[in-house]
Amino acid sequence: MKRRLLSMATLSLCLTSCVAEGPDVAPPTSSPDIIPSDWIGYELGIEPPAVTEVEHPVFLPASDADTELGEEVLRGDRSARDSNEPDESWTYYDLVDRRAFRVAFQPEALERLYTAMVARGETRGFRSEVPAADDTSRDRSDPGVVPMTPDLPPGALAGWSDGIDNRTRRGIADGWAHNSWPYRAIGHFTKGEGCTGTLIGRRTVLTAAHCVADRGEGVRLGSTFRARSDNTTWPMQLEPYGTAEVVSVWAPSSYTDPSRCGPPADSGTCNKWDIAVVELDQDVGAATGAFGFGSASDNDMMSWSYLLRGYPSCKPGRPDRPSFCLDFSRPVRNAALWGSGSCSIGSFWSVGPKGWARELSASCDGSRGMSGSAFYTYDSPLNFNAPVAYGVYSQMPCFPDDCVGNSFASTITRITPTYASMMAARKSIWGG
Repeated sequence: MKRRLLSMATLSLCLTSCVAEGPDVAPPTSSPDIIPSDWIGYELGIEPPAVTEVEHPVFLPASDADTELGEEVLRGDRSARDSNEPDESWTYYDLVDRRAFRVAFQPEALERLYTAMVARGETRGFRSEVPAADDTSRDRSDPGVVPMTPDLPPGALAGWSDGIDNRTRRGIADGWAHNSWPYRAIGHFTKGEGCTGTLIGRRTVLTAAHCVADRGEGVRLGSTFRARSDNTTWPMQLEPYGTAEVVSVWAPSSYTDPSRCGPPADSGTCNKWDIAVVELDQDVGAATGAFGFGSASDNDMMSWSYLLRGYPSCKPGRPDRPSFCLDFSRPVRNAALWGSGSCSIGSFWSVGPKGWARELSASCDGSRGMSGSAFYTYDSPLNFNAPVAYGVYSQMPCFPDDCVGNSFASTITRITPTYASMMAARKSIWGG
């Protein structure tokens, strides 16, 4: 499906000079100017969204990703993050043409669109026809490998849940294939300490908003994605599916809105919007396959077990890194997949206007670099030969020595029905 942008005069764009002022919003435009003529909604009689072009969108220079994680230790009552801001408005950032559009659906129209996309299988994961080593069963049960090259003192507190790091490495040197399914659909954003993303389509990747944007400001340029990146066989650096550039970002408008997430708001206040879908310049998912995504009730989610796999930072001095990390000085840093065994949910909070909690705590272990990792399960009824994501790893409320006695120390931004609908809406408009 081809992208059709508004036929307006080129706007004067600013970079970091826009940060102080925040984005300005132009008068609403007619939806058909950005919605393709063959949009599924027209066929079904669904009201198109209201589209507003952001006059001065903030595109920030490339910088280290995931530096926010852990810098602000979250304390206090989590229920204080409840809010009534609507979640049906997301912003589409075109990183190539440096333009941005706020897209807002009426709730009823969005619900009908999501129902249609689910019926068409557009939210399902899929396996590629490219041969893969099927590690589905192993992913669920194999404890993984602890490399015999420790770079922290024995017994050092380097993990999260209960202050103990239970993560193990799942690299090629550890006996996992370069074309392992589903690991080949998980990749590394290689900027600074990096982030993690998971393919949910041919060229769309689910991640955390703070991996590709600065809260209360704008999005960052220059991110690259490497599916199944691995440097465990150093000096070989394996990129079995190449490198793809991020060309667009789709995220809740509130996350980059200075009036909601700018100072004095902290990262905890904005975690409920810390989710994004990015578009790549290549159809990587056609070769790797993709995860599904969905939403479920609190009771259903509490009854399932989950997994969290990602690319943690191995930078010296980080108390949250795995205790057997590879040397951070290597050209492609922390490019090894790690994860703990199955984990569970502790509680839900940050209730939105429709009564759905947008955050949850989990017993999975995570750290910088693993931000954006899919919180996924095989227990969902939506599992059609692919694991299903129900959230992304966002933050933690404690440092290792503070996590002793806290069995659910990871904060997950949950995919609510509205978030799942907006993710499907993006696919209905721009494909991927």
